Amino acid sequence: MSPEIQAQIFEPFFTTKGAGKGTGLGLSTVYGIVNQSGGHINVEANADVGTSFTIYLPAVRDAIESIAAGRVPNNDVAGTETILVVEDDDGIPRARPKSACRSRLHGA
Repeated sequence: MSPEIQAQIFEPFFTTKGAGKGTGLGLSTVYGIVNQSGGHINVEANADVGTSFTIYLPAVRDAIESIAAGRVPNNDVAGTETILVVEDDDGIPRARPKSACRSRLHGA
């Protein structure tokens, strides 16, 4: 990804895809959610390897205090959770992340 494209990727309706192939809303939506949550997104682009996005979100103080006080929410993985993988490469959705399988989560 060139620096010129990288500078625009979070703008609403920006896309490098052809007509009818995308809306350009995906990354702008993610950016809005992460930004409103007090987080940020790191973008690493390499023409030979691809682009990686790392999302950083702040810790939630109330949850930490609740756990410290012994009020732990029941977050057991019961196998009914869903991970949504959004990818435009037809080969990617068939390969579920190994960590999701180990956690008994179901890929979408």
